[in-house]
Amino acid sequence: LSSAFILEYFNKKNISINSSVNSICKKFSIPFQLTSSLNKKWEDEVQIRHLMEHNALNMHYVYGFKDKVPPLEELLNKKNQYEKIDVINKPGKIFSYSGAGFLVLQYLIESIEQKPIHEISKYFLSDLGIRDITFSPDKEIKKEMACGHKEGIEISGLRLFFPAFSAGAMGR
Repeated sequence: LSSAFILEYFNKKNISINSSVNSICKKFSIPFQLTSSLNKKWEDEVQIRHLMEHNALNMHYVYGFKDKVPPLEELLNKKNQYEKIDVINKPGKIFSYSGAGFLVLQYLIESIEQKPIHEISKYFLSDLGIRDITFSPDKEIKKEMACGHKEGIEISGLRLFFPAFSAGAMGR
């Protein structure tokens, strides 16, 4: 759902998915830039498409939170349990699963629109006829969500919340 929304969103904004992420940040005065500890040339080569294709950034796993997801700005600036986002591959050349790409994409869209992603995406979901999936679960959906579990371990009542585009869609 996240990728479908992202493709439609940028198409409606007349922004190519081949656009550089850093150039979009500059154009919309978004206080974020991708950096690379391995090759500075790669920083400005990362395109929107590379973030969805998992072939530029680090951060294999995006961690969940017990109560609520902190602001994305905190996650992107390593003020929580997340590692620093880093361009670790020449963009478009090597597949390496990365939840960081979807964190960055959500942050870009929320920064451009100055609204939370659940407000921006609600019409997209509604137009698809999707009523019981959201990127911001209300109390009713939270009550009906499945509890977490791990093979061989009972984790009664555990519910983790994830950034919207990185495993954060919830439904009943």
